[in-house]
Amino acid sequence: MQHKKAVHAPSLISFEQSDYIISASLRANWDLQQADGNWPEFSNRPVARIRLNPQERWPGIILLEPIRNWNGYDYLSMQAFLPAKEPMTLLVRLETFADRGLETTLSIRLLPDPDNIHIPIREIAGNRFRTLDNVRNLFVFKGAPDETEYFFLGSLVLKKAGS
Repeated sequence: MQHKKAVHAPSLISFEQSDYIISASLRANWDLQQADGNWPEFSNRPVARIRLNPQERWPGIILLEPIRNWNGYDYLSMQAFLPAKEPMTLLVRLETFADRGLETTLSIRLLPDPDNIHIPIREIAGNRFRTLDNVRNLFVFKGAPDETEYFFLGSLVLKKAGS
């Protein structure tokens, strides 16, 4: 009998860590809240409410120096909850220590209610990067948000195809 080795999906951010650890790596206008029954996957677990401040250069989140080596991973999985009635368009940009990534910004749509978005890493990286072993920052933001826009973020996880 052959046993399959469990596939580890590294978490880039989890809100079950201490506020200090989160604050050291997350740049955003955020606060912790307990998810309610409208988000069954995260019910009664801490999630971040991300407020989109139109006065900020990158209104959303900047994840500073997440896991550095993304080689071998196929998707960035973003688990979020949008309480609005209309979808929200967010932009995703990856920056390495060698390239700021300004040429490749990927547009994603966050749908109302719970949404688990699988973003192909090769689409975020574009054709610029031959390897992703020196990731510096991950940006998830909205251009020109309204003063009151926000969403909830449960986690950001790297995944391999089929996991």
